[in-house]
Amino acid sequence: MLLAHDGALRREEIVRLRVDDIDWQTHTIAIRAEITKNKLPGTIVLSLPAWLRLKEYLEGDRAALITCYGGDWDGPILLSDSQRLVE
Repeated sequence: MLLAHDGALRREEIVRLRVDDIDWQTHTIAIRAEITKNKLPGTIVLSLPAWLRLKEYLEGDRAALITCYGGDWDGPILLSDSQRLVE
């Protein structure tokens, strides 16, 4: 929700964000042109609460999912293990 708020992003844009879109130095996320409705790139400057929660999620829950199920550490920010449960 914080990513949606800070970046005024649509659901489709949020689920297509990747870890390698994050600039750890400037606390920003690059929005690639191919994921936006208007096909223009952009940049989100994250608020401190959003940055802290994102970092916590990446180092905690997301890291646990990748460790258990595999995946690309630089891939999609938002992961789910629900696909594994269906298989």
